[in-house]
Amino acid sequence: MPKQKHAGFTLVEVLIALAIFSVALAAVGRVSVMSAKSALLERQRLLACWAAQNHLDELRARRAWPSLGEREQRIEMGGFRMVLSESVESTPNASFRRVELDVSAEDKADYKLARLTGYLVDHRP
Repeated sequence: MPKQKHAGFTLVEVLIALAIFSVALAAVGRVSVMSAKSALLERQRLLACWAAQNHLDELRARRAWPSLGEREQRIEMGGFRMVLSESVESTPNASFRRVELDVSAEDKADYKLARLTGYLVDHRP
């Protein structure tokens, strides 16, 4: 009886290959989830920076001279709800006011997405 030559993989080899493939697939899935979360956070940070810059530019365009103190307002940009915290302080030069803006997500007020500091000039006569 002639000897038959076996071709193909054994069951053990197939199981090992499947185990390796499943670990690799899980790693790819984890990387894609982390990438999506990172992209979402970067989008939120970008919108927060734009919101802070828009607010400061609006104050400058209106030649506003806000009173000293702290204020908060809820804003929305690009479908993302945020809280803009404004702190107005005096400076050594009485013709300038320091404005510090912090922007955070509406549901995570303790985590600041953006911070912007600017100065306003007193244009009053």
